[in-house]
Amino acid sequence: MEKHVEQIFEGFIEFIDPETGLATVRLQDVTEPSNPDEQAEIDFSKVSKNIDTVKEGYMFTWRMGHMLNEAGEPGEIRNEFEFVTKTWTAEELAEVRQEASRIASYFKAQQG
Repeated sequence: MEKHVEQIFEGFIEFIDPETGLATVRLQDVTEPSNPDEQAEIDFSKVSKNIDTVKEGYMFTWRMGHMLNEAGEPGEIRNEFEFVTKTWTAEELAEVRQEASRIASYFKAQQG
């Protein structure tokens, strides 16, 4: 059987609700980069075997697709997550957001 990937997102875990376990994530569409970033909630306990190791600040790649059978026809649907285990601290995130805001303001001023 061969794997066929149809959609790829790169994501960043912004927040994990300690009561529900739902993760608020920011997603960037790698398959169609012109699409705007999206925010979503993902229950990683339903899709990751290593849920205990998933933390706020982690980045991940999310591949969606399906397995192809011997005849090349679509079969089992697959969702695969690969986590980058660099955790960003709240201070680092605030600094990056501030710098991004400064850069965005600069470019807006250049256009106007």
